[in-house]
Amino acid sequence: MNALPTQAGFEQVLLQPVERAATVALLRWSATLGHDQHVQIYVDGRLHDVVSSGAGEAWLHVDADDGAELRAELLAVPGDQAWTDFAHQLAGEAALPSRATVGLVRDASLPIDARVTVLVDGVAVQTQPMWGPLEARSGFGGLFGFDAFGISTATGVGLGLGEFGAGAVGSDGTAWRWEADDLPSGEHTLAVEVRDANGELLTSPSEQVVTIERLPRPAQAIGIDGSTLVWQ
Repeated sequence: MNALPTQAGFEQVLLQPVERAATVALLRWSATLGHDQHVQIYVDGRLHDVVSSGAGEAWLHVDADDGAELRAELLAVPGDQAWTDFAHQLAGEAALPSRATVGLVRDASLPIDARVTVLVDGVAVQTQPMWGPLEARSGFGGLFGFDAFGISTATGVGLGLGEFGAGAVGSDGTAWRWEADDLPSGEHTLAVEVRDANGELLTSPSEQVVTIERLPRPAQAIGIDGSTLVWQ
């Protein structure tokens, strides 16, 4: 029987920035692990890299512009599940909701030039096409002449190839998604609007309230003043 993914056994986990290289960080740790285990590295709740159990450190290419907060977590997993995503089992991910997410099923009855706007606390923060250049869209007008008249399913994802329930029966699809991990702590109201190219509202705005918790700022300028440990 394969061992279960676990965060037990990791000690002295330290994530250090690299001077003059804002997008590089050094992650170090000590742990007691089996030889058949691998170490998964998650950055802000996302699977970032996988190393052998005896590595003890890893260089990470991260987005750390303007002093962005980063949360690194480690998970020991069996070797045959090295790249299986176990983010839902991270203790920090469950305890610290730092990411706001929005999902929307792409409704094929909407025009191809439909655009989705996300508002945070009443302020528009991003507008994107509902269908990007690489997004599949079935229905008349998808690829005219490549299928039965009025259907044009040549651009459909196909059953089992997309996200079940995010598209028409028999074609599946992929949902439109937006996320942000830079919102300040506290409650925020997220709203989604869908409009056509002329700005006319096509769907009723949907709203949801999320609560964000940010990590405290890491200690800086650590030193000893006489016999007292001080930091900023």
